[in-house]
Amino acid sequence: MSASTSSILLVEDDPDIRDTVSELLELEGYQMVTSPNGQEALEQLQRMKRPCLILLDVMMPVMDGYAFMKGMRADGHLADIPVVVTSASHKPPEGACAYVPKPIDVDRLLAVVKTYCRANPEE
Repeated sequence: MSASTSSILLVEDDPDIRDTVSELLELEGYQMVTSPNGQEALEQLQRMKRPCLILLDVMMPVMDGYAFMKGMRADGHLADIPVVVTSASHKPPEGACAYVPKPIDVDRLLAVVKTYCRANPEE
């Protein structure tokens, strides 16, 4: 995969949703990194190449989306990464740039992702 491929961090505790969304976006040419909760996601952000976007669930064990956003925004190196919230019924945390309700509409998700990231499919 090319070094210019856009990476996305998906923070989702439901393994079925995490796998499905990750596979869908990989097929679209995005490099996916996943975390099952906010705490692991914050740790992952310190180790990975800066993502073009974070897809964030709100209700998760260990650290929820609200606490994740607070921690991320407090870190000057991470504060400006766009965050798209995915949730079934919870208000998106302040500072989210978009909201995609669950169940996730694939076309809407792809449109939002394309707003912030460029895929680089192998040709």
